[in-house]
Amino acid sequence: MQQITLTAQEAVKVQDLNVAWMQKWLNVHGAYPALIVDGDGGSLTRAAIIQLFANKNAMPILEFQLQHIAEQLGDTK
Repeated sequence: MQQITLTAQEAVKVQDLNVAWMQKWLNVHGAYPALIVDGDGGSLTRAAIIQLFANKNAMPILEFQLQHIAEQLGDTK
């Protein structure tokens, strides 16, 4: 697994180190367009997260499956 770290130059310029690290990670893993590593979790960062984590080939979950999962987690509806 690749180690993702911020350079000292990146670290002094950012608003939030955790967001900056996530932005750098997203860039390494193919965020398009590449994000500016500034620690500001704005709309481009949000879009990159959705883009990289959305599984466009996943089967949709059906209502009865969702109900079963909810019951297993203690939902007594």
